[in-house]
Amino acid sequence: MKQWYVIRTQSGHEKKAKTNLEKYLEKKGIRDKLGQVIVPVVKVPQIRKGKKVFIEKKIMPGYIIAELELDEDIKSEIRKIPSISGFVGGANPKPLSKDEVRDILNLQGVDSQEEISIPPPLLFSKGEKVKIIDGPYNNFSGVIEDVLKDQGKLKIKIEIFGQTTTVEVDYSQVASNV
Repeated sequence: MKQWYVIRTQSGHEKKAKTNLEKYLEKKGIRDKLGQVIVPVVKVPQIRKGKKVFIEKKIMPGYIIAELELDEDIKSEIRKIPSISGFVGGANPKPLSKDEVRDILNLQGVDSQEEISIPPPLLFSKGEKVKIIDGPYNNFSGVIEDVLKDQGKLKIKIEIFGQTTTVEVDYSQVASNV
C-alpha cells in the first residue's frame, strides 16, 4: 500500500529532485512503487511595479512529498538519487497522516486567480532575510523581527540612513530568499 513520505532535498533543487526520483525509479524498473511526487507550492499575490502578480512560493523549501510503497529496496535506491539527501525520519521514516496530506494537497490546488489567505507562518519566519518590493520602503532589505499572524503583516528590521528601525509591512509587499 502506498503512503505519503517527506523526502529531504538540496535547497533550491526540489523540482530537479522530483524529476530525478521519477526517472531513476523508472530506469531501475520499480516505477510502479511510486505514485505522485509533489513539490509543495502555493501561489501568493505580490505587488510588482504597482500591479498584483501571483508567484509560486514553496511551502516546504528543501523537501518534496512522495507517495511510495516503501520497502528496504526503495529506501536504499532513493538515497542514491542526486539532489536527494534522504527521508525525514532517517532510517525509519514515518508516513504523513491523512490530515497532513489533505492540508498540503488543498494548498496545492488553490487557483492562482483567487485571493488566497495563507497564514504568514507558512510563508515567513523570524530571522529570515527579506526584501521589501512595494510601498514606501521599496528596495530595502532586512530581517523579519516578528510575524503578526492576525494582521497578515511582518515587522522587519531595516537600516535607513545608518539607523536601524523596525517597519511594519503587509506580507504581500515582501519577497523572501534574498
